[in-house]
Amino acid sequence: MGDRLQGVALELIFDFDGTITTEDTIASLVEAAMVFHVDRGSATSSGMTSAWKRIEQSYAQDLINHQKTYVAPDGTPPETPAGIAMARLWPIKRLESPTHIMVDRFSGRQRRHVELASLARIKDEGLFRGVWPEYLLSAGLLDRLHSRVRIREGFESFFTQASQQDHNMHVLSINWSADYIKGVLDNCDMTSIIANKTNPEDGSISATGAFEECVRRGLWPEVLTVANDKLMALRSLYWRRKLLMPDKDLQFVYFGDSTTDVECFAEVGGVVISNDEGSSLLSVLRQDLNYHVPHVSMWEEGGFVCWARNFSELLQYDYLARRAVAAETSVKQSGLVGL
Repeated sequence: MGDRLQGVALELIFDFDGTITTEDTIASLVEAAMVFHVDRGSATSSGMTSAWKRIEQSYAQDLINHQKTYVAPDGTPPETPAGIAMARLWPIKRLESPTHIMVDRFSGRQRRHVELASLARIKDEGLFRGVWPEYLLSAGLLDRLHSRVRIREGFESFFTQASQQDHNMHVLSINWSADYIKGVLDNCDMTSIIANKTNPEDGSISATGAFEECVRRGLWPEVLTVANDKLMALRSLYWRRKLLMPDKDLQFVYFGDSTTDVECFAEVGGVVISNDEGSSLLSVLRQDLNYHVPHVSMWEEGGFVCWARNFSELLQYDYLARRAVAAETSVKQSGLVGL
């Protein structure tokens, strides 16, 4: 499997928090920003702690209010600019088609205003104002080295195997700092890291413009906050990669752990990373969307989604090689190879 597949480009897309890492890293990122201000005398420890507590409390209350007012979609055409843009950005080839109204429950479209309000508060409190990107990169590296952020078992070996098999790998995350992620993954040379970035000038948080030259204006989310934003970014990444490899059958494999990933799984399939079978994401895929999601030990080539506790299990059951063979087989059966 050392040679690149003939006619097939298999690319791996990883969520970051809770997938590559064992837990969410936002608290560690916030702590790094707070330490930055305190060490430089621009704020006191108690002042930063109080500011963060206000942000958390307001966010929690907004979520409660949102849950009281959520309205299920009625299937009418999108009217917002973002919704219209999504309609123009063609979906990636699917193996299954879930009920869109069901998916909307988990897409976060209606919850997006809650996330945007929280990001506005973060800007107003100045949490990331003055914090330069290099500092956040260094903070991510130190947090991993000191085990304040832990990488999920087997990930580095899985990354090495994928690199040896010449697969491109990307991170797609709603994390607030792509620079922090780069620091944590300092020893993993990702093809791209797609996440938000903090602006040291005003403390705002927005999505990276990494694909502006290849994606039509309006199709890239201004900020990555909810599942639907990740889907927009996934589609943008797909069509950008397709431009770079027009003669290849491009197949994405997604790795994620939470309901924020549900639309990406519905789009391309992949591997749910979960400590056990009780995760919310597994429940949504199995019970709400009626997907068959076996453990990787029971996964059969051609299956849309499976789950694993960690990347060591994926190595143990030779998932990557089997998935690559399945991709090549599907292309041959469709008659794309050799045409």
